[in-house]
Amino acid sequence: MKTQQCISIVLTFILFQVSQAQTELAVFAGSQFNRFQQEIKDYPDEDLNVQVRYHFGVRADHELSERFTLRTSLAYMRKGASLDYEGSEDQGGWEYVDGYDRFIVNYLHIPVQLAFNSGNFSFLVGPYAGVALSAQNKYDVDWRITDLSGNSRVENFADDEEIKPIFRKVKDEDYEDAEGGFIRGLDFGVELGLSYRMGDFEASVFFSQGLRNILPKEEGFEEEYNDYVLRNQNFGLSWAYFIQRKNTVD
Repeated sequence: MKTQQCISIVLTFILFQVSQAQTELAVFAGSQFNRFQQEIKDYPDEDLNVQVRYHFGVRADHELSERFTLRTSLAYMRKGASLDYEGSEDQGGWEYVDGYDRFIVNYLHIPVQLAFNSGNFSFLVGPYAGVALSAQNKYDVDWRITDLSGNSRVENFADDEEIKPIFRKVKDEDYEDAEGGFIRGLDFGVELGLSYRMGDFEASVFFSQGLRNILPKEEGFEEEYNDYVLRNQNFGLSWAYFIQRKNTVD
């Protein structure tokens, strides 16, 4: 998705929400702990580490009743995970010595939540959709390579490769210009949250669990699709500032 399209979506969202009389509008930003929840059939799971990334966006709270509010948001959110190599492990004549992989996925994050309000507190639950805008794999790994004569040497492999979001099955011809592979363009899941309101400001904590495998299907390998599953999982903190409140609307 192009940057101009994202800006257009955000502006349309803001203009529509401002026109709603019973709507409060806020901007927000924060950070979150990200990881990939991984399931590999017949193979030990790799130790994927947590990343700390950030998010920011706009939010609208639609009053449904005295106790309930419908909260809709648009956010730019960076997700991903890290894989660290320490020590050495035999990989058939190759051994990694030291290094890391950093997987980063930039999403347009769109949660829709029902909020139950009690005093200054709000309890939130609802689904989310995530549209992958871009992704990359940064790696810097030292490998010990042993030849047939038993001689070994250490070589470094480092790069910053693009991972392409894709909204269909991967075809053979897609690999012709693919550097770091593919990721599914659309993610969805559920999100839970708790927030505390202080006038024009609000602090929130949230947890989101992806329900979809973000690895795309490949033509000819549909049966193996569920053998390797990655799902997004995030826990974060966010601060919001209300730029439009109910008592300021005519």
